[in-house]
Amino acid sequence: MQRFGKIIGVLIIIIALVLIAAHLLIRFYLTEERLKALIIPPAEEALGRPVTIGGLKAGLLTGITVDRAAIKEADGQRDFAAVERLTLRYDLLKLFQRRLAITEITVHRPEVSVIRAADGSFNYETLALLQPREPGAAAPATPKPAGKQALPLAVSVSGIRVEDARLHFRDLKKELPEVDGRAGITLALDISPDLTRLDYNGRAEITVDARHGGLAPHLEGTVEFTARRADYDLNLNIDRQDVRLHGSAVDFTTGPTVIANLESADLDLEYLAGLGAALPESQPSPGSGAPPREKPAAPPATTPAPAPATALPPKLRVSGTVDIGRARHREFAVTNFHLVYELAQGILTVGDLRGNCAGGGFGGEARVDLTIPGLAYEGKLQLTDIGIGDLLIMTGGPGGDQVTGTMGAAAAFSGRGTAGEVLRDNLDAEGGFRLTNGAIRGTPAATAAADLLGLPQLREPKFEDMDSTFLIKKGRARVKSSITGTGWRARSEGTVDLDGSLDLPVTMVLGRELSRTLQQTYSWAAELANEEGETELALALGGTLRRPKASISEAVARRTVEKTIIRQLEKALSKPEDKQEKTTGDTAPAAATKKKDGTPAEQLLKGIFGR
Repeated sequence: MQRFGKIIGVLIIIIALVLIAAHLLIRFYLTEERLKALIIPPAEEALGRPVTIGGLKAGLLTGITVDRAAIKEADGQRDFAAVERLTLRYDLLKLFQRRLAITEITVHRPEVSVIRAADGSFNYETLALLQPREPGAAAPATPKPAGKQALPLAVSVSGIRVEDARLHFRDLKKELPEVDGRAGITLALDISPDLTRLDYNGRAEITVDARHGGLAPHLEGTVEFTARRADYDLNLNIDRQDVRLHGSAVDFTTGPTVIANLESADLDLEYLAGLGAALPESQPSPGSGAPPREKPAAPPATTPAPAPATALPPKLRVSGTVDIGRARHREFAVTNFHLVYELAQGILTVGDLRGNCAGGGFGGEARVDLTIPGLAYEGKLQLTDIGIGDLLIMTGGPGGDQVTGTMGAAAAFSGRGTAGEVLRDNLDAEGGFRLTNGAIRGTPAATAAADLLGLPQLREPKFEDMDSTFLIKKGRARVKSSITGTGWRARSEGTVDLDGSLDLPVTMVLGRELSRTLQQTYSWAAELANEEGETELALALGGTLRRPKASISEAVARRTVEKTIIRQLEKALSKPEDKQEKTTGDTAPAAATKKKDGTPAEQLLKGIFGR
């Protein structure tokens, strides 16, 4: 027992000596001067900026504490980045090997201020580590400070905790929003002594508030990252609109590959479209003396605008999905909206586009070439059981009360350009649509045809089925249609220019009731009725969509006259000679009637040509 006590005593003395030695080593070797020599020179060399440290102290149990460290702006006056307190904990055993192995770093309230100057440059652009290195040039050697030798840095840091990190952005040009962000970060770091190799991984919880004009978006979420990859899950709120953004970014410093997914339960499209009115116009920075900037003049028509892809990083690749539970525009709503997209090598591809609206569904795909000035595009679109009235309201067409019915459609399109003559001359499309159980109310074309025939019933015709096909080339649509209505049917094949010009021959067949009404207005119409009492008319629609002009086809009228004359002649020649002679009393009324109204052929000519 006495021997055991001696052993314990010896161990206590040894531990005490070790602690004393460690304390002396820390006190006399890890001096403030030596620590600053370790940290400041390589940091200034890497950053190309002055670095200041307010205070440094080392303790056996508390580690190394840095108070108020800062990286200055290029002018050496203001702080570009600062930290209120930095604490490092290290492996005591490594100290006996003259190495500083950092096991934990705690950073309290680091703060970075990014400023965009009036000339458009950013204050971080002059950092040395962001300057391009000449091809084949060796990494600059880190000079060793004169005097005492600095300790070698540890090659790894097992844990870094950042508390209450802050980021501020200000734009002196007043073109970009003001941003204030806060974050809490945990990080593991692997760094070489000469600062040429840096690997890390960690997690950040962020909150960002921005202000731009009347807008104040709020963003919060998490980011998990390594030196090569970042995965994010963020929630964005702009007033009443909530959007979730999640995905990843890989190789974002070389050839970025980004996955960006967007989700929202409910979006007000009319509200979002009006957000631009809340943005301020660009103003010169205070004190710059610059006059208000005018909008640049539009380039001459002979100078094509550059391709949109020229503004993108050459190796950028972005893909993802968009899912919106409901998107509203006034009274119109799209539900279950979904699409998959990819942008690579300047080509934007949209696939698996689908959703529901106006009581039906839609689907499609598209490909847009951003490498061509003015854009080039192609795609397909399908509509199923869509309420045409609601669709016209959404697209800004005539009111939904003018055309009603249920529509199915399919079309393929391709083109180049987005406006004016370029769009008209380069848009090609082919497809068809079908409308069922609908009505046409008060449209200019229906009104023109009804007025021509004296049939007010056709001003608001109801139809059971309408089938149409179209082919668009060089600004002109070739249209072929057939329609079955209540007591009438029609077919047409002609052209509609994209400027609204009409050239549509229409063959209309009126049922028994409408034929009788037509005959009350035009006596010659009785000559056109078939055995079932139906009347076939050949009309022509000209003018424009807004101001159509309806007329009876001259060629068809000529053929009708010929047939009527032939019919009357055949009828006259088929009567016996003696039956044509009547008594004077019998012939007088007939002669008077003939003199007053003329022959049937004359009646037809007068009814058609008005003479």
